[in-house]
Amino acid sequence: SFTGLSLSSSAWSNGRADAVAGVNYETGHLLRTPLDGQSYAFAGESLKMLAGGSILYKMTYGGTLNVPLMTIASEAAVSNGQGNYPCTFAGNLWTIESGAVLKCKIDADSYTDTRNLTLTAPLAGSGKLLLTDGNAKHGQGAITGKGENGGFKGALEVDNYSGNVEFIVDGPVAWPSDPDVFQADAVRFNNRVKAVFNYDANSGANRGLTFANGVVLDILPGRNVSLGGAIVAANGFRKTGEGTLSLRGDSPQLTGAVFVESGTLQLAHKGAMGTAHLTMGTQTTLSLDV
Repeated sequence: SFTGLSLSSSAWSNGRADAVAGVNYETGHLLRTPLDGQSYAFAGESLKMLAGGSILYKMTYGGTLNVPLMTIASEAAVSNGQGNYPCTFAGNLWTIESGAVLKCKIDADSYTDTRNLTLTAPLAGSGKLLLTDGNAKHGQGAITGKGENGGFKGALEVDNYSGNVEFIVDGPVAWPSDPDVFQADAVRFNNRVKAVFNYDANSGANRGLTFANGVVLDILPGRNVSLGGAIVAANGFRKTGEGTLSLRGDSPQLTGAVFVESGTLQLAHKGAMGTAHLTMGTQTTLSLDV
């Protein structure tokens, strides 16, 4: 169960979200966990998040918050609100409906505040997943995706206001599947986003990608990341890590500078580099398959 703040829905009572097994709940309010070292699980059959609905993690010692079945029907959020502690949001299936947005946030309070959020709940649906540090207070941390997200065809957007937050792909099916039709902004990495790939990722041709200033793709040794959609990036991007990045789409709006600091870059389409200027670092490999 969760301790609730500002709860007025008829589904809740006595300021607590004491869910009953077999009952379906919905809320447009903030649910806040107790400030203790325990892990919590939602006991109800399902939880539907309406506009304004959010879950704020305040547990210490790296606990896990488990909501087995959750539907995001509007704009809602799950947040790590506990300074200098990691947290995990788990579940059996979270569905982000079309037009809805699920924000996964780490809201640091200071330069020395480190907060990590790991999402292990499998995702489905066609809404948007927004990963963000939520403010510009210059904390640090990481948001890690570990769930089996093969059923999620929606958009992925990552913010990095502080400049010190990483997005980590850390599961064999953590990268979302291909939308049914082409979407130009199906992936958006905003300013200074660093995406770390601990696992292989295959991004299909219908998943267009937009990179803002200072984007870094860090691909670990032995990992292969294949981007099949068109890339829009006015200032290019940087590739780090010893793994392989394969560009398979036609990207006429990829301009600026692309710098391969380490590992392998494979170009699998004659228009993969657009008009960008490519620089290969020492002991890097360029593979042409066009």
